[in-house]
Amino acid sequence: MRYCYWLIFLIMVILLLTACGSSAARYNNRGNENFVAEDYDAAMQNYTDAQQENPDLAAPYYNAGNARHRQDDLPKAVAQLQQALRTADDELAQKAYYNLGNTYFRAQDWPSAIDAYKQALLINPDDLDAKHNLELALQQQQQQQNQQQQQQQNQGNQQQDNQNQQGQGQQQQQPSDQGNDGQQNDQEQSEGGGQSQQPDQENQSGGSGQQDQQQSGGGGLSRAEAEQLLDALGQDSQTLQERLQQRYGSSVSPPLRDW
Repeated sequence: MRYCYWLIFLIMVILLLTACGSSAARYNNRGNENFVAEDYDAAMQNYTDAQQENPDLAAPYYNAGNARHRQDDLPKAVAQLQQALRTADDELAQKAYYNLGNTYFRAQDWPSAIDAYKQALLINPDDLDAKHNLELALQQQQQQQNQQQQQQQNQGNQQQDNQNQQGQGQQQQQPSDQGNDGQQNDQEQSEGGGQSQQPDQENQSGGSGQQDQQQSGGGGLSRAEAEQLLDALGQDSQTLQERLQQRYGSSVSPPLRDW
């Protein structure tokens, strides 16, 4: 008799969990419909309801991250995507890392974007879009480092100029039998005018949406940098740009993906 009670209790628990899972899926699907209609506030409400119904379901967090991205709320987009990664399977985790990289890219957090794209490639090394966006992030990081170095050099030159001018002023105040012809070397460095580059963006899980991220071409990595990156990913020694050219041609960027 006691065994029957436990069996009935177990069946009730299973039915309850099934009902919760079904409700979460319905809310998630409604959110996807709102997402496609670009009603992101309604989408977020449905995704939030799905999360409350089933906190361990990864898809509503992933979808909410994409909705927050469209609302330009990048910190909350990062938080939602990171939450999705707690329980996501490999397929959804790869997409979450990819979109996480895009979110960091928009925030100009190049180290975090690079790390997210690498994580996506560790799951799927054949993802050409992730490779392309990783290359863009690496280029942006290098450009930022070059600008910082140039600013530091300009500041050093300015300090040196000020010291030279101060020294010349002191010499003019002192009598001297010999003329002092101070010579000053000014070095100018031109800043590279890089084009604005944006990575590709994936859409929600469990439904199809529109993509608003654009990608643009740019100078490739050096062969040494690309070989090191590909070696780390277990690929051959071709550069990333060569791999892209082989598939899409030299002047064509990888197509947007519709998930």
